[in-house]
Amino acid sequence: MIREDFLHQNAFHDVDTYTPIEKQYKMLKTIIYFYNRASDFLNAGVNIEDIENMQVREKIARMKYVESNKLEIIDDIAVDIDTELQNLRSALEQ
Repeated sequence: MIREDFLHQNAFHDVDTYTPIEKQYKMLKTIIYFYNRASDFLNAGVNIEDIENMQVREKIARMKYVESNKLEIIDDIAVDIDTELQNLRSALEQ
């Protein structure tokens, strides 16, 4: 995720050509948050394939295209991470 979703840059894209430091920080923080939370859930018995197929991973991949004046969209991804992981855990417990 770090290589593909954070470090990879599209110089021909209007938004991705230049990324302010605040946006870079939020993006990296979100990726690390996903990693830490997913690791916890893996240790609790959630299947790796289920985590790999989470819809929020697409949001993480696309956060580089969020405009710099709409960074709250990146902040909201953490809530989506928690929601999807809780849904996976609930499905596991049933």
